[in-house]
Amino acid sequence: MVWLGRYLPSDCSDVISIIEHNSKDDGWDEIEKQFTQHEQSLSQDIGEQFEDSKPAAKQLFKYEATQHSNDDTGASRASTTDNITSQDDEFDSNDEDEMGELDMGRFQPSNSNSSAGNSSFASAQKMQQQNNNKAPASEPVKKKQTLYEAATANNKKRRKSSGSALPTQSNTLTQNYFTEKKDKKSNKRKSPSSGGQTNTLTQHFSSVKKDMSNQSPSTATSSVKQKLDGLVEIRMDGQLEKTSFKKEDNWVGKSLNGFVFTLGDIYLVDIPIPPKRGRRKKSLELERRHVADIAAAWMKIDKTFIGSDQAAVVKSATDIEWVRVTKHELLPDSMQIQLRDLSHRITEDMPNVATSLCYEREGKMEHSFYYQCLNSLLPQNRHIEKPTAVELFAGGGGASIGFERAGINVKWKVDMNKQACDTLQMNFPNSHVFCQDIATFPQSCQDRTVSIYPKNGEVDAAHMSPPCQGMSGVNTSGGANDRQNNECTTKSLAIVECLQPKVTSLENVKGLGEKKGIQYLIEYVAGMLKMGYQVKTCVVNACNFADPQNRKRLIVFGAIKGYKLPVLKPTHGEGKLNIVTAGNALKTLEDVDPTLEARGLVGLPGGGHVFDHYKESTQLSEKADKDYVLNKDYPANTVRKGNQIRHYRHKRYITVRERARIQSFPDSYRFAGSRKDAFDMIGNAVPVKLGCAIGRALMESLKLGPHEMPRDTR
Repeated sequence: MVWLGRYLPSDCSDVISIIEHNSKDDGWDEIEKQFTQHEQSLSQDIGEQFEDSKPAAKQLFKYEATQHSNDDTGASRASTTDNITSQDDEFDSNDEDEMGELDMGRFQPSNSNSSAGNSSFASAQKMQQQNNNKAPASEPVKKKQTLYEAATANNKKRRKSSGSALPTQSNTLTQNYFTEKKDKKSNKRKSPSSGGQTNTLTQHFSSVKKDMSNQSPSTATSSVKQKLDGLVEIRMDGQLEKTSFKKEDNWVGKSLNGFVFTLGDIYLVDIPIPPKRGRRKKSLELERRHVADIAAAWMKIDKTFIGSDQAAVVKSATDIEWVRVTKHELLPDSMQIQLRDLSHRITEDMPNVATSLCYEREGKMEHSFYYQCLNSLLPQNRHIEKPTAVELFAGGGGASIGFERAGINVKWKVDMNKQACDTLQMNFPNSHVFCQDIATFPQSCQDRTVSIYPKNGEVDAAHMSPPCQGMSGVNTSGGANDRQNNECTTKSLAIVECLQPKVTSLENVKGLGEKKGIQYLIEYVAGMLKMGYQVKTCVVNACNFADPQNRKRLIVFGAIKGYKLPVLKPTHGEGKLNIVTAGNALKTLEDVDPTLEARGLVGLPGGGHVFDHYKESTQLSEKADKDYVLNKDYPANTVRKGNQIRHYRHKRYITVRERARIQSFPDSYRFAGSRKDAFDMIGNAVPVKLGCAIGRALMESLKLGPHEMPRDTR
């Protein structure tokens, strides 16, 4: 007769179960039967906690049935053990190893503040041992008081005397067992690279995830990293002969179509290899592999943002075939690659690193950056007089105000809308305003029929804000002039080619980089490259430059060779100055009622006056409930020429002046034409403070001056 098993719940360690059985072929059936009987009595004593302990308790019954049976028939005992093990589908081999360590001596209640439980356990155990010792071998075995019954009786006696409930004790070994098993099951569902494991190259090469599963050498915890000099020979997969590698060789990546890598130093590194799917391993295995630094990554220009058709045009004009890739989502952050991931060596001469055209791509919209690497060259940082600029599609003059604040003299302004030209002439009396179609302006500059037209070499900067209606996200039905408006983007190239400004900027809706306008952006970028310009695109939000408005715009910068590409630097937002809200912009007008006066002239509480604070057109319409309402504590939504915007405090639409304030126009700025014309000019304008940030970026590049380009030292 033998103890077959016991289980101590974490909250009630005094509950102990003993089952007696004879070692027979059907012994486990008897165990199951007795366990069910004891289960009912246990449930009454310890409640719902016992339900959670069933799987582990049954497993402990199985274990002690096979490990502590005193039956003399060893073969029968082994047969029973095999049967139990084969029937146990719920626990794996690792669990069985853990259960093998839970012998009867170790599986005891841990120390606790309550000594009653320990004494109860000890007294019950002592009683069991005495009964075993008193039983003579020749006499038939009497039915003993089981350890469970002894412990239960002892607990009942103690509860009667003290009136307390069962003592709470913790069984650390049991809790650890369940914690480890839960962790194992959760880890089984994780990928090999998750849970703090080292990153894989697969995470960097997102387009070839199924083809690569090698560990990134730079982030791996390697036990060996040995630098190899000279020629390195290794046997590639599926090849009988060894392949040679050496520093400065150019190799094509296996899974990275279009990339060529110039090898740097080569190392022998121990890399953790994730286990194969379906295999369980306690830790990653180390495998020794050859790894090379990526000294330079190259891509043919037809594989870049502009595509093969426009790349052919650029190549014919500039002989640029390869670009050096400095940033790309497919490149590993470590800038290292395993030699086994290389396909074949190329013998074609690559451009010089110092003089090559660099290329970057980032973001979902695949914005591109084509530039010369000027980081190692000293700029002139010269003092220059106020640079001059030409603004195309000048409209209401938002960019002109910003450029003037940045220190750039926008000497020439071009627009074909009469009300816009009148507005520009009224506010910038010293500028030359041309009310002219953009298509004819380049020819006028070349002919110079009038001396006020700019000429080649006279313009330092050029800014363009072509019509955006055809590429706007709110234009869902299309318009009659969409194609004509969209083509204005590429027509701007003629002005750049004619005047050859040192730096350029183009502003439009972010739809220019999306499906509606991407072909025009590609053509524009390729045209700039063809003329020898560096090009950079980025998407910004006007509220990050102190405009009280959420207005996302795509900016395309250009700079001739030798000049640094302009960089926009946000000033407001997270970690910077607070965002300017609609309430900040309209605060001084909150208590000023719109007027019926013809010019909209009203006085301000703190002194001064403003124009265009008209009462007309402020009455709410029947569909006002669907109109956008300003939030005092947030920037306004994008101000467009046709949208109705309700005031956050008053039951009316905002006035012309309030719209102008959201676009950061100064109160002294006047608009020509009707109120509708003013709405149109304000909605189409570049926000003034964003225009100022663009102007400062251009100004910085002009002040740095031309860099001396490096010589090709090959």
